[in-house]
This record gives sequence, C-alpha cells and structure tokens, in this order.
Amino acid sequence: MKKILFVVDDLGVGGLQKIVEVISNSLIPITEVTKIYSHTTTKPFYNYNPIIQYRKIGILERYFRLFYLAINASYRFISKNKKTIISTRTQDLLGYLSRKDYNTLIITGSSVAEAYKIKKKFPNLNIILWMHNNHDIYFNQYFSVVKDGLLASMISADKIVVLTSEDETGYSLSGKLSDKIVKINNPLTLENTNEISTLTTKIISVTCRYSIQHKGLDYLVKVAQGIPKEWKIAIAGSGTPEEISEFKALIKNAGVEEKIILRGALEGEALQKHYQESSIYLMTSRWEGMPLVLAEAMSFGLPIIAYEQSGSDEVLEHGDYGILVSNGNIDSMVENLSLLMGSLDLRKKYQVKSLQRVKAFSIEYAIEKWQKIL
Repeated sequence: MKKILFVVDDLGVGGLQKIVEVISNSLIPITEVTKIYSHTTTKPFYNYNPIIQYRKIGILERYFRLFYLAINASYRFISKNKKTIISTRTQDLLGYLSRKDYNTLIITGSSVAEAYKIKKKFPNLNIILWMHNNHDIYFNQYFSVVKDGLLASMISADKIVVLTSEDETGYSLSGKLSDKIVKINNPLTLENTNEISTLTTKIISVTCRYSIQHKGLDYLVKVAQGIPKEWKIAIAGSGTPEEISEFKALIKNAGVEEKIILRGALEGEALQKHYQESSIYLMTSRWEGMPLVLAEAMSFGLPIIAYEQSGSDEVLEHGDYGILVSNGNIDSMVENLSLLMGSLDLRKKYQVKSLQRVKAFSIEYAIEKWQKIL
C-alpha cells in the first residue's frame, strides 16, 4: 500500500486547496497513509479528511527572514543562477521526511521549485509535481526568479501532472520531458444536490479569490458598467484585507456598487444556492490552470461565458461548450453577455451544452489516472 504526502503552501480559500481536498480525501480508501503537510498554519477552509501536519516555523526564519531573503537574492545575482539557496521551509520538510517513511510525495505551490533538492536527498522517493497553473505563468511570473530551480525540479521529478492539453505541450519543453507529463483534468468538486438553474433570474454569478490581476477583476468592473441596471453580478469569494480593500475601491471608482453583490467565501449549500439562483456564469481571468468553478457552474446548468485562456479553452473545448471572448476585450464581452441576457432560448441552448460537458469531469476518472502514477 502507498504512503502519500501532499505538500501545500496553505489550506485557505482557493481552487488549489479545494482540489487537494477532493483528491486527498478520495485517495484515503486506496492508500495505507494519506497525509497533508502545510507550510503555514492557516486554518483549513475545506473539509480535509487526511491528517494535517503543520510546519513549525524556526527561530531563524521568524526573526531573520529579511536577512535570509537578502542572502538569497545576493546569491542569485552573483551566481547569475535562478535558483535559491535551500529555503528554510524546504529544510524543515527534509527534516520531517527523514523521520517518516512516505514513498510518494505530491508537491504543489512554491515547493515545486525545490523538489530537485528533495529528490537528491531521497532518490527513491516517488516525486510528483502537480502544476496547477499555466506553464507560461509558472515560468515567467510565479517562478521567474527561480526558473532554473523549477526546471531542475521538473527534470528530477518522476511525474509532472498538468491540467490542460496546452500545458501538456508547454511543460514538455520541446519533448525533453514528455515522458514525465501526465494530463489529469481537475474533477467536479461540488456535488449538485439541488435542481439546475431555471435561468430566469437576472443574476450573473462569479466565484473567485479577490486576486485583481489573476482573476481580471479590473475587467469585471468595466464589464459591469455595460450591463443593464436590472442585472446584477454576484460574486462568491474573498481575499486578503488588502485585496478586499482594493477590489471595493475598484467597484466604487467604476460606479457599479448597485450592480455587484459581494457574497463572501461560500461553501456547501450556500455555494450551491449561489449557482442555482443565477442565470449565467462569467469568468474574466487573465489566466487559469483548469478552473474548477467552470465545472461547478456547468453542473447547475449555467451557460458559461469566459475570457479565452488555457483553462477556459480546456473546459469549453475551444468554444464548443460555451462562449469564449478574446482576453481583455471589454466591448466584445459586454456584447456577447448582452446576447445571453437578452435571450432565454440562447441560455437554454448553452445549458444543454454545459450539462453535456460536465459529465467528462468525474472524480472516478480522475482517481483512476492518479492511481496509475502513485
């Protein structure tokens, strides 16, 4: 039997955390041990069944963090090597692993760029990198300053799980890593225990963190300016105090306070109600890995309209199962959204497409693929 450890940055609100909950919970019956190691002590937002091991922050990191970061930055500048000196969080993880006997490590978040150091110390450990976002974003934004470390980690990993066909090609690095790449679509993570939407309410739903650039919330407020005053955009989600303040300022400056409803982070029946009582699902993200929220919305029969990026392309199959709009084009988004708002028949047409497409995202199919690489 397998002994598996998931490595995550935190257990707060987010698509990554939600899918880790669903996959880790589903693996418990078929493994000897399934556990989660979190680098931070954030209170879990979702219902994780595996035992959670929180990293203990050391004194050096607690009191000398800025000094440590300066040393890291100096090293990268002098060596012209986009790797880090081994981080304290990875040192702590290595210490934890030396006291345990896991045989498979599933790594997400920031640790994917230091997996090569883990493999060097534990060469027999089956290391799986779970890439939750677009390859271009990982290499040129999230991990741009440690790009060499990310590449070294991908080379040393046993398998690299990606979410979309575009990333299957992008992460293969011109075929050099193609034998390690495994595409596993994220499964549906919210069970629909209610009826599907009647599509008759004048509400457009959105579910996302308040990450302005990532989720395109600056686009969203401009789109809101173009919709009729009787229609509302209801958003399930939250963010840091700074993100909440910034988003509220965007809404106020755009003059759309009366058009946008902020429902906060929702889970369970409240999230089901959020989808069921809306008539259209809108996504304005600049980029995505594979957005769980699209499958969630589809399971309630919502027509989908989204900006085009690798995640929405994958779920909507390049526009066969929803409306894709050129990324960032506000006028085109408002125009296509107006067509949906103005026609119940058109909404019903896309409802049928949504209900057809969501069948492809079963948890059973995803776990079957995971079992093959554990």
